[in-house]
Amino acid sequence: MKIWGSFFLIFCCILFSCKKEKISKNHPELVGTWKEINGLDTYSKLAIENNGSGTLYDCHPGDCGDIQFRKWRIKNNHLFYGVANDLGEISQFPTNATSDIVLGIGINDTIKSGSRYMILNHNYFEDISH
Repeated sequence: MKIWGSFFLIFCCILFSCKKEKISKNHPELVGTWKEINGLDTYSKLAIENNGSGTLYDCHPGDCGDIQFRKWRIKNNHLFYGVANDLGEISQFPTNATSDIVLGIGINDTIKSGSRYMILNHNYFEDISH
């Protein structure tokens, strides 16, 4: 009986330590369509809906293929796509740029003043849903 009690306690600890916050409830500022601004013609795009579901896109010239429709969650400022796909830390939650942010030389390398952006895993993403 002690073995089952210990197993149950360990199981509960693991279950509750894996709890991630729902985006729509705790971080509604993340709802939108976010395009990676990197100066390249290949980029990632994140679509986060009001209900916390959404899609991750891998974009190439002329094609933006979706990977899969899943729930978005946050734990310790890390954005998760689905249960275990950690996309990295959000070091800057969505905010408005106070001036142009030039990230490099190339196409699509500038976030214009007044645009909403966030920094995810050291990459800049601009909100293109507005």
